[in-house]
Amino acid sequence: MPLLVALSLLSAPYQWNESESPTVRSADEILKVVHGSELPTVVHFWAAWCKECVQELPEISRLERSLKELKAQLILVSLDKPASTSSSVLQHFGLGGSNVVALTLDAPDPSLITARFDSRWQAGLPATFVVLQSGAVAASYLGHTPVSTVLEEVRNQINAGESPPARRTK
Repeated sequence: MPLLVALSLLSAPYQWNESESPTVRSADEILKVVHGSELPTVVHFWAAWCKECVQELPEISRLERSLKELKAQLILVSLDKPASTSSSVLQHFGLGGSNVVALTLDAPDPSLITARFDSRWQAGLPATFVVLQSGAVAASYLGHTPVSTVLEEVRNQINAGESPPARRTK
């Protein structure tokens, strides 16, 4: 499925399907999905070959359920090749609700992506970001994702509206 078609589908309520995992090549392509959301979006970078990433997937599943209750979106950006690897792992952990968008990253220069999300990020995994509809990164979590802290940040952003905050880095 061409990327533009896939991204246009994401503006409507999105139901993740294991056969769908659009490939993105830039931070802008990831952020196009965020711009379609009315609430803060959690963007989580991971890979099936990353031991810490797989270990925390049960927590990411809990995060997904909590975000769904808040009507917020979770974007899971996999660095796996082939993309079918990440699809089967996500399915195993029950990640695929109506508020989940699964993407596969194929970036020739990862530094362009990392700099857009957090200048301190050296492309280590996992990495999680709370992103506002404007594209501003409200908070960065490099390494293990503290689910309760991420949820607190999302709730704070929902309560505060869309005013760009000072970036928080954890």
